[in-house]
Amino acid sequence: MPHADPQTADSAILPSPADPDSNFAVCYVDDVQRDLPGLQPGTVRYLRISEQLQWYFGKDDNTGPIRWTPGTQHSRNFGYWTWSPTRVIGTVPVEQDGSAYFKVPTGLAVYFQALTRI
Repeated sequence: MPHADPQTADSAILPSPADPDSNFAVCYVDDVQRDLPGLQPGTVRYLRISEQLQWYFGKDDNTGPIRWTPGTQHSRNFGYWTWSPTRVIGTVPVEQDGSAYFKVPTGLAVYFQALTRI
């Protein structure tokens, strides 16, 4: 497999295509159903993009969101340890080939929800 030799003068370092002053990131998901077993191709038609908001600890008792957790509060399964508020950023269509292409605001940890309809 060919590789660049860091010792040669003509080994170029390519500049990043990212714009550090941009306030959004461009995202591409190549197959939204890849890890969703049992669904027929084309079932997922939209992706809902959300952000989990921070819920600060209580001033007096330091329990914060734990007082609102269900019986599985000690579970390490994603999405089960808190009932923190969520902000829906938007919903985007999924293409015929199962891909989705969209922009999200920078500086946010986002997650996706697969939808069959909106």
